[in-house]
Amino acid sequence: MTSKLMDRVLGFGFNQTRTHILLLKSPERRIPQQLDVPGGEAAFNEALVSAVAREFKRHTELTVAPEKWRVFAVMSGITSETRCMMAELDELVPIPPQAQWYDVSNPEIRKHGAPNLRWLIPLALCDEGQRYVSITYRG
Repeated sequence: MTSKLMDRVLGFGFNQTRTHILLLKSPERRIPQQLDVPGGEAAFNEALVSAVAREFKRHTELTVAPEKWRVFAVMSGITSETRCMMAELDELVPIPPQAQWYDVSNPEIRKHGAPNLRWLIPLALCDEGQRYVSITYRG
């Protein structure tokens, strides 16, 4: 018998020119003060675009309509499958203190960011339309 993988989502919020990304620096993260993108688990039978919109709002207080999110990568592990989604945001909206805009080439992302941001941000910026990359790992 096979068990269903846990569905997880990560929300990569870029400005409209895709030169900046909204990252979190929160004591709630797995590693305190580490930069990361909002994310979490999808509820049972929840559409994944709704899950990423909900998790993004929960972490940033910003409302981004589900239809604005687009999958750019799917990471499949032993127990979970994570959809990495991106959306373009309005830069003029107020953001909470735990979030900050970072230039996508800022060395602070490499130094203090979650390790997967080093390759997921460039991957998100590769404009391949409706295509996405599938990644399998043993973690």
